[in-house]
Amino acid sequence: MDHHCIWVSNCVGNNNLKAFFLCALYFVNLCAYQLFLVGVRVLTTDWEWSTRNTCIFVFCAVTAFLQIIHGFVVVPVILWQAFMIGHNVTTVEYRCCRGLARGHCFDKGSFFANFVQVFGWNPLLWLLPVHLCTCVPPVATGDAYTVSTHTPLVVQQAPATKTEGTLPVLLLKEVAHC
Repeated sequence: MDHHCIWVSNCVGNNNLKAFFLCALYFVNLCAYQLFLVGVRVLTTDWEWSTRNTCIFVFCAVTAFLQIIHGFVVVPVILWQAFMIGHNVTTVEYRCCRGLARGHCFDKGSFFANFVQVFGWNPLLWLLPVHLCTCVPPVATGDAYTVSTHTPLVVQQAPATKTEGTLPVLLLKEVAHC
């Protein structure tokens, strides 16, 4: 887990880091586009003062102010996440270890290799919020044990027994999905 984001009301981790990063990137792009549209409106409006033009001016000013504030809040989040992706660490790992130097156990050696681990090998899909199964070799989990990330455990309920009042037994079954 990287962190819990209150804005998307979900924990950001390995399976949704790309979607979170792209969501923030899309949001900043939307803010910039809206600022562009407000700028076009302000520059192309004939500003003869009337009630209608006053309302337009107030709307444009408030919209521009809000988009600038949103941009100043979200851009540092994007830069921080890009830094974390480039070093292949989570925010929790970075804060626990007071920063990590290049060459730690999760670092692939370069920004590009770490970026590809999160965004995938296909550059055509880097800006799309899709997550493809890549069937990579097992990765380290950070606790000195090698765990394959491609054989998830599925919880199944055991067949019903005739004894009442007992808790159902849960069986764990490995399922390969790649």
